[in-house]
Amino acid sequence: MRRRICLRVKDLDFGADTIFVRSGKGDKDRSTVLPSAVKERLLESRMP
Repeated sequence: MRRRICLRVKDLDFGADTIFVRSGKGDKDRSTVLPSAVKERLLESRMP
């Protein structure tokens, strides 16, 4: 199954290492852990 992911900057909390998922399974909002490897790649790809 393929799912479309729309990730916005405001959905990331780098300080708390969390991702906020909006309208997920069951149309519920929830937060989950932001893996350190993903965090590093996102920070590297950010524009100055």
